[in-house]
Amino acid sequence: MQGEVQQAYTREMVRALLGFAAFLALAAPVPQSSFDLHARYGEPDVQRFAIRPDITMTVEYGDDHNACILDIRPRQAFIQGFPGSQDSFSKDTAVELLNEVVAPADRGNQPLGFPDGITAISSCAGITVGGTRSVQTEVGLDFCKKPVGVRSLEVQFNRPACDSLTKKK
Repeated sequence: MQGEVQQAYTREMVRALLGFAAFLALAAPVPQSSFDLHARYGEPDVQRFAIRPDITMTVEYGDDHNACILDIRPRQAFIQGFPGSQDSFSKDTAVELLNEVVAPADRGNQPLGFPDGITAISSCAGITVGGTRSVQTEVGLDFCKKPVGVRSLEVQFNRPACDSLTKKK
């Protein structure tokens, strides 16, 4: 009798554990893959790329599905206060990245404006702006870093398909 009770108890425990495991398997959210998200929502209008281990580029696309705004910054964590992110990168890296994403011939072969093109300074920060009819560049500088660092590098393409994006700024 005692053996039968023990077996019944064991069966019920196994059944309960299997039921709980099945519940957890069904209740756990399934991660969304890039393919799933594209299939459900279509092509993105914004994407973020890791272009260096510590630098990212966010791209906003226009109505023609070509890049309108390239925003290059030191990697920032989605969770604020996450250790390991840097505040700026070197001017040499900024020039290298700019040449990588927009050929000098396409942007008028102008330098980034260090330091002659500075248009605004506030405390440790400065902004330099330059461009041609087809491409605008804006560089956010960090004067508290020695040597001077780059906090952001933004490239805006001036095309009709980008008008709705660039007018928001």
